[in-house]
Amino acid sequence: MVKAIIMAGGEGTRLRPLTVNRPKPLVPLVNKPLMEHVVHLLKSKGFKDIGVTLHYLPNTIMRYFGDGSEFGVRIYYSIEEKPLGTAGGVRFLADKYDWDETIIVISGDVFTNIDLEKMLEYHRRKGSIFTMAVRKTDDPTKYGIALLDEEGRVRRFLEKPSWSEVFSDLINMGIYILEPEALEMIPSNEEYDFAKNLIPKLLRFDKPVYGWRADNYYWSDIGSINQYKETHNDILSGKVGIDTSMLGLEVAKGVYVGENTSIDDIDNIIPPVVIGKDTRIKKNTIIGPFTVIGSNNIIENGVRIEKSIIWDHSYVGPATTIIDSIICNNVHISDHVAVMEGAVIGDDTRIGRGSIIRPNIKIWPSKVIDPYTIVSINIKWGIRWYETLIEPWGITGLLNIEITPELATRIGSAFGSSLPRSSSVVVARDTYASSRVVKHSIIAGLMSSGINIYDLEVSPLPVLTYYIKKKKLRGGIHVSSLVYDPLRIRIKIFDHTGKFINRSQAKKIENIFFKEAFRKVLGDQVGDLYPTIDHIDQYISDISKHVSLENIRRQRRVLIDCNYGSAGSLWPKLVRELGLTVYQVNCNEQSPIMPPREPFIHASVDSAIKIIPLLGLSAGFIYDSDADKLIVITDSGKVVSGDQLIALVAKILLETHGKGKIVIPHNSSKVVIDTIREYGGEIIFAEQGLMGLSENINENILMAADERGGIIYPWLHYGSDAIFTSLLILEYLGSTGYNLSTLLEQLPRTAVIKKTLVIPYAQRGRFMRMIYEELREKEIDTLDGIKIIEENLGSGYIRPLPNEPLIEITAESDNQERAEKLAKMLLDLAYKIKSKL
Repeated sequence: MVKAIIMAGGEGTRLRPLTVNRPKPLVPLVNKPLMEHVVHLLKSKGFKDIGVTLHYLPNTIMRYFGDGSEFGVRIYYSIEEKPLGTAGGVRFLADKYDWDETIIVISGDVFTNIDLEKMLEYHRRKGSIFTMAVRKTDDPTKYGIALLDEEGRVRRFLEKPSWSEVFSDLINMGIYILEPEALEMIPSNEEYDFAKNLIPKLLRFDKPVYGWRADNYYWSDIGSINQYKETHNDILSGKVGIDTSMLGLEVAKGVYVGENTSIDDIDNIIPPVVIGKDTRIKKNTIIGPFTVIGSNNIIENGVRIEKSIIWDHSYVGPATTIIDSIICNNVHISDHVAVMEGAVIGDDTRIGRGSIIRPNIKIWPSKVIDPYTIVSINIKWGIRWYETLIEPWGITGLLNIEITPELATRIGSAFGSSLPRSSSVVVARDTYASSRVVKHSIIAGLMSSGINIYDLEVSPLPVLTYYIKKKKLRGGIHVSSLVYDPLRIRIKIFDHTGKFINRSQAKKIENIFFKEAFRKVLGDQVGDLYPTIDHIDQYISDISKHVSLENIRRQRRVLIDCNYGSAGSLWPKLVRELGLTVYQVNCNEQSPIMPPREPFIHASVDSAIKIIPLLGLSAGFIYDSDADKLIVITDSGKVVSGDQLIALVAKILLETHGKGKIVIPHNSSKVVIDTIREYGGEIIFAEQGLMGLSENINENILMAADERGGIIYPWLHYGSDAIFTSLLILEYLGSTGYNLSTLLEQLPRTAVIKKTLVIPYAQRGRFMRMIYEELREKEIDTLDGIKIIEENLGSGYIRPLPNEPLIEITAESDNQERAEKLAKMLLDLAYKIKSKL
């Protein structure tokens, strides 16, 4: 019986960075490893006993192919402790398994449709002991060359000649058939090569060595990145036939798709294209032509991918363009990235938003490219770890892409390790299944570091921060999905008072996280998990003491839209226990729910705008997923802006209490600042984000508000509380008899324009200094960025965003025209300074 041996020991150095983490035979070709195509070829011709010689990363090949039964063959492995060469490796395997018959030898990193049965028939007919496949080529200097006589016998052979040595245009294809007599001429356990050693030796001894012409068959040795791409194009164009069952189901002419793959716009797939299994391609994305995408990938909206190869487990963000490039495994490409012609992105690389990868750039595995970076040289050495883990609003990312269960477990371990062992913390989440996955992983990390857990399951964020204060716990973590982007997860960490952690606490957690200095406890010291049953009732009981239920009940019906979020775990109870008259929608807790393709919030707002005036409701309150912020709709169907909401609540509290200190970001709008001052409040400015607020609040603060519309009542608890905000507004409407539209008309009028400008991290300091020098003769403030008061126009604000290479420019005035004039003035100045950097 004829045996076959696949030579699979090569490193594939010319294909790097594709082969840094895998041997060349495992590099995918139209979503199957090169060697799988070879195995398929051998099986199709009836050769089912296959030996495989290994050296570089042998376990990766053995794990993939196993004993060969999954592929319908029997595979036998030999691992060379030291390189034995092509012929030496074949002899080593044949000796190991006592193979003493005809052997077909083929490389595991070529792609060919050669007819091995015909080659074998030729070999036997000629009485050859060694036959090589040969073909014509235009440049024979890259290969061994052979001179054949009229019978096809090899009369002369030379490995990789110079042009002055060329005597033939027939090259050795590296596919051989040899008899035991030829095998015996290979020394045992010695480095020995077919082309350099064995073939010349056979010719010296005048052994029958033949060449079989294979000019009419396809053959590619894939010795370079360009050859790798050309081979893909040859398959996709039909130049070489391939078993289409290896490509997937043909869903449209020239478009092959694997199982469980979802394509929103099939008409945007331009053939020829091959897409693997379990891949998601979203709307307005154009794929093709001549493109191969592997399995388990996510391609976001508005992406353009052309003439490119994307392997497995990668993410491509919205509005990204990839042209004639190769993307390896587990690559994360953010939004608005341009990957240009000839680029190669190695495994496990992260490319920040707005980056540009110049043509023909190679990025080796496990690199991190900062946002808005222009990469114009190859990146081979070094890696940039994240400078920060915890941003001013928490830890945010896509599930299983930026926030994996493993990462969430490490976050839990890092937070737990920052606390004394046996401390108790509380955890909660919103209704989304993705939040549940992350929360469970965090719990595992906390318990493994010896921390006890009170699990509130699905609960609003304000209930969690209230519970920390009520039970005097060491801290808490809330996990939720973003209301306008529910595929993104946000993790918020709170200290023992219920405040969002400050910078020093965040740095302590980050140091543990990055150094992996996690506390390790034995099995008898892991934390306990305690369920809770009365936390919602306790919260309702306590907050209801701070409002007049009688005044609230005077209201006409109001709309409460829980937006399928965690507010749904509270509002039905609140209505029953307080006897309120409300029109509830989307408040039935159906946890866990799957993130929708389009955020629920858009439909909720559109519906509320129509329903409230139609039904004569006095107001509408729409909550985000963790109920720390809300959207308010007036009785006339108008959306209350975040600034108006903060100003309105400040007015209510200051009228009720007479005076008080209010903490707001330094870039707060004029309507907020003017309202607080008009009603006798004292302003304390803080930096943007929850961290900035947490460092400035205590129980003597009347109110704190962030720039995103979250409002904190420190005398109640330290979490942003949209539930209590709703009750506060309803109580005021009931006590005064005003409608909400009238109240808003009492607030100062203002117009706000916000713009951003890209300034690289390394240039931001110089940019801000030059802005200051340009404006220092004017009335400015430099507490947080640069704030300018421009007479007759209004106030402007120029500030670097903390975690992106962006400068935020804000212009505010009492009317739209003046705001636009001021915004143009500031933008013109910013572009002028940028041009000098």
